Amino acid sequence: MKSIIIIIVSFLLLNEDEKQPYRLVEEDAGASCFNYSVIDEKEKTVKLPKHIRNGLECPYSIGLNGNFLTYVDDLRVKLYNLDTKEDFLLFTLYDDIDGSLLKKRKFDRPVNYECGSICTSDPGSDFMFEPSGQLIYKHHLMYTDGDELWEVLEL
Repeated sequence: MKSIIIIIVSFLLLNEDEKQPYRLVEEDAGASCFNYSVIDEKEKTVKLPKHIRNGLECPYSIGLNGNFLTYVDDLRVKLYNLDTKEDFLLFTLYDDIDGSLLKKRKFDRPVNYECGSICTSDPGSDFMFEPSGQLIYKHHLMYTDGDELWEVLEL
């Protein structure tokens, strides 16, 4: 019975992946680092501008949702539309704190993250930008004794 459930779940997950127009592919780059590339539905590598390819080399944060690639370019967190080739600045990080610049205010918050070879937060499940102009993020679970605590910042 368990094997039937696993096969069904695997099939559903594979079908879900097929619906995505792009995927991030992990490439081994060293002892504790991975580089990434983006491939399309036909398994072809997507040609990206040099500054974005640099942002995919051992990144400390990266995300792909549909045709939107979130990456870090120096201290700028950016969003790249893979279909239209438009590049958008989301916010700029300070180099002296873990936070962002919003209306000339510094925010230093304990956003949830996981660590493996690198530590990352997951856009969409650890933090998200709402169309209404809010940044919603989950507090780091270590600080909340494992309870999910969310905070909303008005941008």
